[in-house]
Amino acid sequence: MIKLIGILIVIIGATFEFNLLLTILLAAFITGLVGNMEFIAILETIGNAFTTHRFLSTFLLILPLLGLLERRGLHKKVESILRRGKDASVGRILWLYVTMRQLSVALGVLLAGHPLVRSLVAPMAEEAARRQGNLLPSTLDRVKAMAIATENCGNFFGQLLFVASTGGLLVKAAMEQAGYPVSIMKIALYGVPTALAAYAIVVVRCRRLDEALRQEAREAWQD
Repeated sequence: MIKLIGILIVIIGATFEFNLLLTILLAAFITGLVGNMEFIAILETIGNAFTTHRFLSTFLLILPLLGLLERRGLHKKVESILRRGKDASVGRILWLYVTMRQLSVALGVLLAGHPLVRSLVAPMAEEAARRQGNLLPSTLDRVKAMAIATENCGNFFGQLLFVASTGGLLVKAAMEQAGYPVSIMKIALYGVPTALAAYAIVVVRCRRLDEALRQEAREAWQD
């Protein structure tokens, strides 16, 4: 069973959002070591897999673009757009964020993710909720949880729409290693229905959250 430790490492890496490729490399090295493989043999195996699937390095081509966008103030622009909706309802704030997040990830533009949610989106949503009236602490916790949920959905279901995403490239490599050739464009296209469904579910949940907040505020006012 110890030889399955690589699966545990990948699960932990995905849970805590560590770098995907580094997590996989670590899992490969540790799995090889517990499988009594020599260190050089592990390097040869990984090297052969890398040269066989050179397209895995495609994502490196977008790094200069991301750096240029950040230098030109992408993050500040996103913050300014979100702040314009500070007087909106909780649902509308979260809807605006998940829309921006999913579209940006689909285009290969990575926003700050959870740090942006914790520092900007969640406080804005919480302030919008407080404007509704006296709400229970559990309701405010629900608002903060929903803010994180929109980030997770927007990022997770949007990233495979980008043809140079590490997740899509990994799927392509795994499929071809198993003898099933598939194009990266087809993988991205297959991700479209799931991304649209996830987006629609988030929008519905945002609307239901607004309705729940209004209902709770009315009940608190009547009491």
